[in-house]
Amino acid sequence: MNILVFLILFIVPNILHSQWIQQRNYIPKMNTGRTIDASDKNSAAFYSTLISGEQGFYMTLDGGQTWNPRIIPEGFVSDICMINRDTLWYCTTSASMYLSTDGGLNWEKQNISSYGLGYIEVFDKFYGVAAGEGNSANQLSIFRTASLGVGWNRISNPTNLVFVDWRTIDFVDYNTGYFYSNTNKQKLYKSTDGGTNWVQTNFPEVSAQLIKFYNKDIGIACGADWDRKKFIIYRTFDGGNFWETISTNMPGTVMSDIEYLPENPNFIWFLSYNDLFFSKNGGVDWSKHELSNGNLMGRDIVFADEQNGWILCDDGIIYYTANNGGIVTDVNYLPSSIPDNYNLYQNYPNPFNPATVISYSLPREGFVSLRVYDILGNEVAELANEQKSAGTYRVDFNADNLSSGVYFYRIKIDGFAQAKKMIIQK
Repeated sequence: MNILVFLILFIVPNILHSQWIQQRNYIPKMNTGRTIDASDKNSAAFYSTLISGEQGFYMTLDGGQTWNPRIIPEGFVSDICMINRDTLWYCTTSASMYLSTDGGLNWEKQNISSYGLGYIEVFDKFYGVAAGEGNSANQLSIFRTASLGVGWNRISNPTNLVFVDWRTIDFVDYNTGYFYSNTNKQKLYKSTDGGTNWVQTNFPEVSAQLIKFYNKDIGIACGADWDRKKFIIYRTFDGGNFWETISTNMPGTVMSDIEYLPENPNFIWFLSYNDLFFSKNGGVDWSKHELSNGNLMGRDIVFADEQNGWILCDDGIIYYTANNGGIVTDVNYLPSSIPDNYNLYQNYPNPFNPATVISYSLPREGFVSLRVYDILGNEVAELANEQKSAGTYRVDFNADNLSSGVYFYRIKIDGFAQAKKMIIQK
C-alpha cells in the first residue's frame, strides 16, 4: 500500500507537469486572439478582442498565475514586442505605435507615419524595425529606429510588394529580414541593409502563408496543399539560396505561427488553428500534441526560453508550459507517407560540427548505397549499404575524425544517383 501511494505521488505530478496548462485567471470571455509576446518566464502580454466589442490587453508578471488588464490609448492591436517586464511596444492596424516603460501602466505614442502597421521587432532598447502598409493599396513600408522609438524613419516602400501581417515578414536582426509577397508570382525576398533594398531568394513560386527564421541563414516557410488538406514545409539553411521541401504530411490548411526554441534551431513548434506540432530535427518530422480543450483555435505562440512558452487562442484561452510542453514524455510522431520520388535531402545543420543528419527517400524497395567523399573524391565514410523498404530515412553522421572543409555525400538506389555538398566547420 505504501509503495502504491508513493508511486501515485511520484508519477502523477510528473504526468500533469508534462503538459500545456490552460490559464484562465482573471481573463474575461473573449472573441479573437490577435498577438502575444513574452520577455522571460514570468512576463508576457497579449491582445484579444472581447465579446463585448471592447479591446483586451492583458499582462502577467508571475508566469500567468494572474493576468491583469492594461488600459491602452488605442485598440485594434496588430503586434506586440516585449523586451523586458517594463519595456514593450504595440502597433495598430490604424498606423499607431505606442511605447510603455513601466509595464503597460502608461503609454507614449511614437512618431511614425504610415497607412497601417502590422509588425514590430525591437532587438534591444534602442534598435527596432516595423512594417506595414504605406498606402491604401497595402504596399509594403519598412520603418526603423535607433533611439528607443523616438522617431521611426521610413526606409523603403518597395513596389509590387503587398503587406499582409506579421506572419509574412521576419527580421532576425537590425539589418537582415525576409518578406514573402503573394503578388508578383509569389516570391520571397531578403534584405541585408535593414529593408532599404530587397533581393528575391530562390524560393519556389508557390503559395506560403507563414515564414519564420532562426537566424540570417536558417528559416522555414509554410504553405498548404488544399486538395490534400496538408501543410507543406520548406526549409533553407543558407539564407534563401537553396530551399528544400522537408515535410508534406501534417494535416491542416490554416496556419497560425511557428516558433523556434532559443539556442536550438532543431526544436520548432508549429501552431495551426486546430492543432499543435513539434519537431526536434529541424522540421523533417513532427509530433502532434493534444491539448485539453479539443478544439484548439490557436492564433499565436511564443517562447521566452527553452522551457517556458505560451499559446494564445480564441475565446480568451491561454496555454502555458514550463517544460517545453513535456516534449520528452509526449512524443507521437506522425507516420511517414510513401514518397512519390527518390530524393536525397540537404544535410542539416550545414555547416556543422561535428554531427549532422542526412535524409533520403525512396518510393519503392531498393538497395541503398550512401557514402561520403572529400573534395578529392576519396571515400571517407559509408553510411548505408543495404536493402531498404519504401519510405524516408535519416542517418546521423559524425565527423569527429574529419578536418574542416567541403565534403560530398552521394546516394545510389538502383538506377537513381544524387550527390550534395556539405561543410564541416570546426
